[in-house]
Amino acid sequence: MELSFFNLRYNPFVMSPNPDQLFRSRSHLQGMQEMAYGIEGRKGIIAVLGPRGLGKTTLVHAYLDQRLQRNLLTIRSNGRSSTFAAILGRLCAQFKVPADGGFETTLRALRSALRQVTEEGLRVVLIIDEAESLSAKTLEDLLVLADLEDGSGKFMTTILIGEPVLDQHLKRACAQTLRIEKYRRIRLEPLKRQESIAYVQHRIAHVAGDEESMFTPKALRCVVRCAQGNPGLLNYLCNEALRAAIIDQKKPITKSIVRAVLNDLEGRQPLSLLRWGVGVVALAGILLIAGMSMGSTPIGQLWHPLHLKSMVTELVSKAKSLPSTVFPEAPLPGSATVEVEAQPEPALDHEPRMSAPTPEPSEALAETPSPAPPSKPLSMPEPSTHLIANASLLCLTARPPGNHARDIILVDYRGKVQQRLVSDGALNLSPILSPDQRRLAYTSYREGTPSIYVRDLKNDKDERLTSRSGIALPGAWSPDGRYLALSKSEDGNSDIFLYDLKRRQMRRLTLHSSIDVSPSFAPDSERLVFTSSRSGSSQIYLTDVNGRPPKRLTQEGKYNAAPVWSPQGNWIAFIGRSPEQTLELYIIRDDGTGLRRVTIGGSTIEDAPTWSPDGRTILYTRVHNGIRERRVVDMDGRNDRELPGHGQVCYSPQWVAQLTN
Repeated sequence: MELSFFNLRYNPFVMSPNPDQLFRSRSHLQGMQEMAYGIEGRKGIIAVLGPRGLGKTTLVHAYLDQRLQRNLLTIRSNGRSSTFAAILGRLCAQFKVPADGGFETTLRALRSALRQVTEEGLRVVLIIDEAESLSAKTLEDLLVLADLEDGSGKFMTTILIGEPVLDQHLKRACAQTLRIEKYRRIRLEPLKRQESIAYVQHRIAHVAGDEESMFTPKALRCVVRCAQGNPGLLNYLCNEALRAAIIDQKKPITKSIVRAVLNDLEGRQPLSLLRWGVGVVALAGILLIAGMSMGSTPIGQLWHPLHLKSMVTELVSKAKSLPSTVFPEAPLPGSATVEVEAQPEPALDHEPRMSAPTPEPSEALAETPSPAPPSKPLSMPEPSTHLIANASLLCLTARPPGNHARDIILVDYRGKVQQRLVSDGALNLSPILSPDQRRLAYTSYREGTPSIYVRDLKNDKDERLTSRSGIALPGAWSPDGRYLALSKSEDGNSDIFLYDLKRRQMRRLTLHSSIDVSPSFAPDSERLVFTSSRSGSSQIYLTDVNGRPPKRLTQEGKYNAAPVWSPQGNWIAFIGRSPEQTLELYIIRDDGTGLRRVTIGGSTIEDAPTWSPDGRTILYTRVHNGIRERRVVDMDGRNDRELPGHGQVCYSPQWVAQLTN
């Protein structure tokens, strides 16, 4: 019996941390928001706290992986095997600092190196997993290391991932070193009941299974009740139930199968030798290929089976003693519409609304060789004379001294500042100019949480479009100027919304348990593309302003994101992960054909690409040897060259036409 019995390509319930499979509950989304604020704001220490199994490590890695503005340099370690000397040695090796001097000498040299990379626009992030295992002396020394700073913030952000006891260890270390407790805390909470159900369905959908037929409703409720909101335990129980069902050749997984697994864990009714003996040798290969663990094989670094089984047994006994009213027998969520509370201003129109579709049964997203160039030469628009010399770039830049703030500016192609559009001392992100260049949409943290504003550039007055906590990022203006497409987390995960500037109304365009971000309009102002993880990995999808069911465009590769539609034709540029594991520039036609790799750089591309106004050239940012390079390349991959002006650090550059008075 193979996993195809359940329409599975892989085991959906493996225990090892996998950023691609992160289920973004409300608690996880808030954690990502706090992490973004801490890293962008150059805070010293961020403690990610929570019991085992809540997804702390996965959360951190998922944030770093999905971050399009990838000006990060990460160093990773583990608290179980790390001393401060080992951590300091890794930092010195990374920045080529001699480590054979005294502590103070090494610290001064490291401070100088960190200052240099910070001035080059990089954010250094030290990640230590299982940090509750660090010794008291190591924590005290890390606090000293975290104090390296200038007037604008810390030179390095240290993310400590650990169980709740880590908070007490940090408090004692702060008291011992006479430091005020200035570290930020991210506390992950157990999943709610509906989140637990959605979590299991999300894991199944990630590997193209049928979440509606694998578990019966009663079986799924039984698993959810026993796991008590712990994703790791949900994985473990579902994995055991799946294994039992495959061996017994029973489909779907029923409540009786789940109860048999629970009884085994409590030692009440050991499964018969026949059940587990027959076919184990033949099945072992299938389970190992699928990623399952057999017997006492460790399930991931953080999940020793003996420790995990004791956790499960304890929770199973505890859950069975709970009254049935804890998790009432309510209907499972299916295609029912999630009602969204309306915002007072602007008006929120809930139509059209889409139910969560069944993920597409796409082929395995294995890394494939770079697609071959089209047989015909690319049809390229005629170039505009002196376009590069006359164009302006819309950028984010650090505001000296500025602390964590970023201004929104216009620079010429050499990096010289032409105009400051937003300069208010706040952390501002994702600026986009309207087609008539009279309005600027952007995200600002001026009120403490990310909110989208639209600024009238004539009178510098702002209109606030969103006000709730959670992710909120503008994506694109429609070329006719009527709509602003944006992504925001209204009900947990981020969805695509349209703000109608004519009617002053906002309406939801997508509704799915996955992450939908980065919308971009077609020249006709009717169609748009966006990034979504609904198929189990980050891919490009096509929809329209009426909310038609999204169509998947990219079929190759495990990571495709940040699509931008050409202003002059039917090509879409995006960032994709290459077979060499670097992020490179690709283009594809709006019907999903003609996939072509544009860049071969050997170092990772950062920031979303942007087209020149004539649709012939693409601007992108690459980090090479720690230096951010703004580069332009023809859409056929020729004439890849760097723009001058290294002195001006320009984040998220966008190519706009010359502003006129």
